[in-house]
Amino acid sequence: MYSGLIAGRHCSTSPGFAYYVSDVVLYTINPKTGILTNTAKRVANFPASCSQTTAYGLNSTGSKLYIQTYNNETDNNDNSFSYYSVNARTGLLGPAVPYFSFDSGMNAFATTVIGNKSVAMWNNGTDTLSPGIYVYSNAPKLLFFCGASMLQVCSDTLNYPVPFQYDPSGQYLFINDSTINSVIIAAVDFTNKRLTETGDSFPSVNPSTVSFSPDGTLIYAVDNFNSNGTQTVTIYVFDASTGRLATSGKAVDFLLSVGTILPANGP
Repeated sequence: MYSGLIAGRHCSTSPGFAYYVSDVVLYTINPKTGILTNTAKRVANFPASCSQTTAYGLNSTGSKLYIQTYNNETDNNDNSFSYYSVNARTGLLGPAVPYFSFDSGMNAFATTVIGNKSVAMWNNGTDTLSPGIYVYSNAPKLLFFCGASMLQVCSDTLNYPVPFQYDPSGQYLFINDSTINSVIIAAVDFTNKRLTETGDSFPSVNPSTVSFSPDGTLIYAVDNFNSNGTQTVTIYVFDASTGRLATSGKAVDFLLSVGTILPANGP
């Protein structure tokens, strides 16, 4: 997605906010070399608007692309998500399908993650919602609310923006708890409608970034910033049947400028 502001044009009801415009452009990937090629083909366009759009990301199978829209002018349902089906052969997108929306309120702070089985929203409680984690079905419909009475981590202060995310199976939430400076792994119990801690977390570290291999068996965690201008990425093995993880004994150093890790299947 390419986004920008239109110079000299501002929202009528909020003169301080400029118009946003965005395009989603298709790139092809060479499966042997990994090299990207810009096709210059616009597969989605978002014309001038006071609503800012961002590419939230693909689902784990690559069949859906989620787009998040934030409305700068109103406090009512100011965050919304839609998705586009992805044609696996051509890369072209289907029509937009409205998916999920919530009102964060003027002073609220919330973040949303989308999994294969559910949607989770953490809200800090400064608006009309109670502080905690809200879990919705993919319909979406509220399944349950996790507050202090259900799980301690749900009442703690969460770090933003990462890690607050699902594993690829959609069975576990990784929650960055700044109160105890640790990333908690919680199982999503759809039967009993609750979150349950697995009892595991990253040993002695609070990683700033957590990325999964496509099959969910490996975790790449940025867990150390070094004096030589690099950051260490430690590789963990994750067992989705238990929600437990173990160190692989392997690590690699990247420059501090690397902000995101996107593990991919090999050719």
